[in-house]
Amino acid sequence: QPLFWVKDSQVNYLPNKRFAVNYEPFLFIYKPPIRDLTGASMSTFHFNKGSDVTKEHPAQKPEALYASLIELSSIKGETVLDPMAGSGMALVAAKRMGRNVIGIELNEEWYNLIKINLSKVNGDGKSTKIRKEEV
Repeated sequence: QPLFWVKDSQVNYLPNKRFAVNYEPFLFIYKPPIRDLTGASMSTFHFNKGSDVTKEHPAQKPEALYASLIELSSIKGETVLDPMAGSGMALVAAKRMGRNVIGIELNEEWYNLIKINLSKVNGDGKSTKIRKEEV
């Protein structure tokens, strides 16, 4: 199902050249059987990037955006899969909310960043197993 993050970004904005892009599309994929969301929601999510957040990855999304999606689509103890984990923000949000996580990331630099970000959630980094597999 296509969803849209509406953001405050003017990154691609060139006055009088083209329209500003203030959204990013993403897909919500689930494993059947389909079940109801835990609350009402539309297909657009309005979250600012946040000027106080350090952007560690070129496509990093706000943790609050992920938290909103995770809250609507899962319950504690379930597993959240992020097949393109990037900085690991979806995994971080899921761990904070009591979900199990599986992240997939091919880039060594981002894989190391995910380990750092998850260790901040766990305190010592020992309660999340992080495994690297070669493709």
